[in-house]
Amino acid sequence: MQLLTATIKKYGVFEAQAHGKPDGTIVRMICYLADYQGELTASAKIEKLDFFDYSRKQETSPLDHLIFDNLKQKGLIE
Repeated sequence: MQLLTATIKKYGVFEAQAHGKPDGTIVRMICYLADYQGELTASAKIEKLDFFDYSRKQETSPLDHLIFDNLKQKGLIE
């Protein structure tokens, strides 16, 4: 898989309470969008690749919930 660098754009910055950490521990995720060529596969330290639609939101962390809600609101996921 190869990212098409000309298509990379910042999507947003999200912050939330870190899952399983003491209150006040905040995690920040910077998300990007990009087109790619080839097939997505697990590699290096990535053991498994999986796809989540909105119905699987509860399987994720509080930070991911914010991202899922944002993607859903913008019509980018079902």
